[in-house]
Amino acid sequence: MADNLGIWVPKLVERLRASTPARRCRSDLQDRGLQAFVEIDRSTASRLGITPAAIDNALYNAFGQRMISTIFTQSNQYRVVLEVPA
Repeated sequence: MADNLGIWVPKLVERLRASTPARRCRSDLQDRGLQAFVEIDRSTASRLGITPAAIDNALYNAFGQRMISTIFTQSNQYRVVLEVPA
């Protein structure tokens, strides 16, 4: 699927730019991102009492944007996001 997007999005944007109403058309396709593949040694993880869900949660806490709370004031709300130091 991602390979198809990489092929067809630039073609679509080019065709849209050729039409008068959509001359300023742009794409937000970001296909140059970093990837990492995690292979879990399930027998060792099981022996240590670590589930795949716990590994998934730890990775999301470190690299995702986990909203852990909301601070309410009289006029605003502030979302509290968990981050791991870089």
